[in-house]
Amino acid sequence: MHILARVAFANRFALVHSVLGVLVCIGLPLASYADGSGRLAFNMFTTMRQIRLEVVATDRSGTSFEVPPTELGRFAGGAASQFFGGAEQFRRRPAGLQPRVHLADIARLACRMTGAATVDVRLLERADDTAPVEPFSVHQTCQP
Repeated sequence: MHILARVAFANRFALVHSVLGVLVCIGLPLASYADGSGRLAFNMFTTMRQIRLEVVATDRSGTSFEVPPTELGRFAGGAASQFFGGAEQFRRRPAGLQPRVHLADIARLACRMTGAATVDVRLLERADDTAPVEPFSVHQTCQP
């Protein structure tokens, strides 16, 4: 009887571990889509989309001016220059959530580069030339 109790405990233990494994490996990433971010999911680039980046800075006197994304890339340097390069026009790139979730970071970078009072960043995405454009934007008040 004692051996049967050990086997039953081992089976329950294995079952609990299996259920927890499924919840952590599949349930948690899927649940992260509930807020729309998919932060905990496996965000691999699976499709190509066209994206364009618009950055408009406003100085302390209220004058607005465009900030070319290519110039932002030069200012940022490194691998960021590849993302920003030519983003003034629609370019075909791997699709993913990464650019969308970093719009505030892009705005802060433009703040540092321009010394502006505020920066508006707009990311435009579309599947192809004929598809509707999906805009994503952020407004950032720059630190003096």
